[in-house]
Amino acid sequence: MSIQRDERSTALSPMSAQEGRVALSYDPLDPQQIERLALSDAHGGVTTFTGRVRDHNEGEAVVGITYEAYESMALKELSAIAAEGLERFAGTIIVVHHRLGALDIGGVAVVVSVSAAHRAVTFEACAWVIDELKARVPIFKHERRADGVVWVGLGP
Repeated sequence: MSIQRDERSTALSPMSAQEGRVALSYDPLDPQQIERLALSDAHGGVTTFTGRVRDHNEGEAVVGITYEAYESMALKELSAIAAEGLERFAGTIIVVHHRLGALDIGGVAVVVSVSAAHRAVTFEACAWVIDELKARVPIFKHERRADGVVWVGLGP
């Protein structure tokens, strides 16, 4: 699989038949635009999960988050998750985009959108994709707090 950097948007996406359906971006994510990539006239159900930066974590005030990734590996794993999802949840369209770089409170960090002929599978697939992403994709975050920066999710 080759990787293409889109010079206009600084987005990174795999070149494939599913182009644009899996991406990392340093630019803000637009959930509605990303959801449109999952739409099909044959699909009546669409579920979209939008993950946003919140102002706290584990009792600590957060002022922002910075995401970093081993980009080629992250794209490869995102693509693998999407492919596995298409097999596991037949008849779906799966779209997953993740932000990189600095985000402020309320910033959109990740968007997962799934469509299918009926709604039930879209809920299940969307939850499965975000769970797999969090468990498998090498995207690292550090929280910016008033008292400094803390890496989150590293180690046991």
